[in-house]
Amino acid sequence: MTEPAVSDELVNGAPDSARMVGRSEGSVGDRAEVPRTSTFSRRLLQICAASFALRLSYVLLVTKSAPLAGDALYYSAQGQAIAAGRGFAHPFYFAGTMPAADHPPLAAIVMALGPLIVGSKSMVFGMPLFVFVQRLTLVLIGTATVAVVGATARRTMSVPASGELDRDQESISGRAAQRDAGPVADRVGLLAACFAAVSPSLWVNDGILMSESVAALALAAVLWVALVAWGRPGIRQWAMLGGAIGLAALARAESVSLLAVLAAPMVLLRHRGSARKILFSGVSAAIACLLVCATWLIPNAIRFEERALFSTSDGLLWLGANCPDTYSGDWRGFWTLGCLRHFDTDGNGRNDEEDLHSWSPFDRATEDQSQISRRYQAAAFQFIGGHKRAFVKLSVVRVARTWGIWRPDQMAEYNRGEGRSLAVSWMAWADHIIMMPLAAVGLVALRRAGRSTWPFVAQGIAVTLISALVYGLARFRLGWDVAACILAAIGVDRSLRRFSTRVGASRE
Repeated sequence: MTEPAVSDELVNGAPDSARMVGRSEGSVGDRAEVPRTSTFSRRLLQICAASFALRLSYVLLVTKSAPLAGDALYYSAQGQAIAAGRGFAHPFYFAGTMPAADHPPLAAIVMALGPLIVGSKSMVFGMPLFVFVQRLTLVLIGTATVAVVGATARRTMSVPASGELDRDQESISGRAAQRDAGPVADRVGLLAACFAAVSPSLWVNDGILMSESVAALALAAVLWVALVAWGRPGIRQWAMLGGAIGLAALARAESVSLLAVLAAPMVLLRHRGSARKILFSGVSAAIACLLVCATWLIPNAIRFEERALFSTSDGLLWLGANCPDTYSGDWRGFWTLGCLRHFDTDGNGRNDEEDLHSWSPFDRATEDQSQISRRYQAAAFQFIGGHKRAFVKLSVVRVARTWGIWRPDQMAEYNRGEGRSLAVSWMAWADHIIMMPLAAVGLVALRRAGRSTWPFVAQGIAVTLISALVYGLARFRLGWDVAACILAAIGVDRSLRRFSTRVGASRE
């Protein structure tokens, strides 16, 4: 007798006996689910322990005494300023009295734990002790991400293919069905956790103090809540999704795009045919996202002269990505501080790069960060307006760089400026290239099984849009890297089961 078809197992998840809704609570079938869930949790904890060991080893063996570079300098110093009671004041200028919003706040808040716990005077490995503790904090957060990825992958296979659970399932065995859809869901969950545990694109950020460690956990939570909302659509669930997206935006500002790219299409797909449900569900998600983001947006509106949403670095971001240097040559599609030499936004007769290196532009008492950002942004948009056709062509290069198909050697070299070694960058690129076809198989399998694929597809769309508009960078791919761990696990499991079925059939 042959094994069940792969597609049937993927759709049904657990055997029929485990999905019967007419049995009484406390039956043998119900009791059997408890050990299975316990086994999954135990194995997931083991994977998390291995992930923690890997991340800790990377810190202890590679980055423990490495100097901070790029944005990590800000995150660490801003965390120190918060711990010292100065809040979000610029850590480098005006003796910590100038308001600052170089980046969204969540990563800096997490970094404050280090100096809060150990102070700022002790040294270890030739570095301040609090920096080492900050790295350990991100190691713990990265380990938590592995757990959430595993649980999310398991839930992906646990929600019925039809999406919504009916009342009988919910009241009698629906909770168990959501928790446990049998061996398939368990395997996929554990495989996804393994992929997340070893993914260089995820663990590298822990050791170099980048916000992506915090953002990865938030984005994994977004996927989890998206599946919850799809399986049990309701005002509360959609509000939870909006809130999760808002939290992710407080880690990485571009994540706010998921409100339009992920949440809105899900609401339309889930409630198609009901304008009332679409309206109330969409509004609840938007309001929840806004309320979470307001904890940062409102203080910024009060502190700064010009509009400052998630960051006052947006002007520098636009200016550094739109100049002759980034429209051709080796820097094409990248971002570089060297772009400032092409502009004199304050009209003082010197280019902005000279201003930046001769004295800090933030030392001018007449301007705050938002005003400088507005000058930079205006100059960048003026440049884009004069090079519209080139901007469109450049978007293709930017996207190709982010997805690792345009000069990955240049990306590896570029990443050195952010503290990534060449070896780690190439490992991350190889991992990405391997995961792509596996994730594609998993995506097709989900689609054929009638399960929701949009939460995962939306991550790829968001990555592509952001890269096309801004510039190409491997770490902009973070949302997809998280989603790919889940999709690749589904793809591997499906391929192995199909191979096993064919081998079994050939032996008969």
